[in-house]
Amino acid sequence: MKKWIFCVVTIIVFSACQRGEDNVANTAEGIDTLLKEHTLELPYNASYNETTQKIELNQTVIQGNHLNVEEMVTAINTKYPKIALKFLSRKRDIIYVKIANAEYLGEQMGSSGSMIFLAEATFALTEIEGIKAVNFNFQEGDHAAPGTYTRNDFNKLNL
Repeated sequence: MKKWIFCVVTIIVFSACQRGEDNVANTAEGIDTLLKEHTLELPYNASYNETTQKIELNQTVIQGNHLNVEEMVTAINTKYPKIALKFLSRKRDIIYVKIANAEYLGEQMGSSGSMIFLAEATFALTEIEGIKAVNFNFQEGDHAAPGTYTRNDFNKLNL
């Protein structure tokens, strides 16, 4: 009888462990799907046009629901992993973010690269309903300065 109970308990425990692994795999797949479907695309993409020597900002079409702050920050960090944007808070119509690797943004990306990042991040975060400005907190570099940015700060770009 004790052997039979031991066998039943062992089977139940083993089955529970197997289901747990499946749930972890399904959760990981769900996150990957969410990232692929929703957060890998920013609502605006900027690029430098060699012919006109200007930065062009183009709106992209995102399928599905509008992204929230966390998803938008993830999208930005997916495209720019060396910058590591971090959401701090939201107060009224301003989002406060911090850039962990300011040296990369301000020193290594050049003027155009820094401008492209700030434009894309500002346009992405102000795409969220009720947000009109983004306050970037980071150490100033040769090519980028911290502060509060709105879409109007990028009027000189070809939109």
